[in-house]
Amino acid sequence: MASQTAHSVAEQTGILGTFGIDWQVLLFNLISFLIVIFLLKKYVFNAVLRVVDERQKIIDAGVAQQEESVAVLEQAKLNADKIIQGARGDAAIILTKAEQDELTLRAAKQAETENIVSNMIDKGEKEVDTLKSEAQVQIREHATQIVMDATRKIIEKDSDPTIIIRDIDSKLKPLNSQK
Repeated sequence: MASQTAHSVAEQTGILGTFGIDWQVLLFNLISFLIVIFLLKKYVFNAVLRVVDERQKIIDAGVAQQEESVAVLEQAKLNADKIIQGARGDAAIILTKAEQDELTLRAAKQAETENIVSNMIDKGEKEVDTLKSEAQVQIREHATQIVMDATRKIIEKDSDPTIIIRDIDSKLKPLNSQK
């Protein structure tokens, strides 16, 4: 009998009844679910989708900015490398020019020094020549004075004039040969 009652209930309720599902409750739950979905779609999903879209835009903007920053950084590195290479080239040019300037300056200073030394030598030679001439004049004057003194002494003693002349000539010969 129990099996007959279960069988008759299954026939009355159909296939849903076999699984213990009441079609009225199912229909009520389905209508409630559709109402909840409609309300969620109308009021909640749009707001959530808007927030998600805004966040996605912020994320996309951040990614784009990061990619742009990476590109700018790479360009800055390339520019820095170019500047460094240019600076190295400029440094080499400056160094070469400085070396050339140093050689030119050294040559100019050497020529100036040689000119100064040459002038000093010329001046020294002129002074030596002047001093030599003055010394010769003084020696002649002194020799003349000696001869005159010797002559006076000889004349005062009544000496032989030939001996006096020979004596004077012998004393003057070294002076005449110095000219």
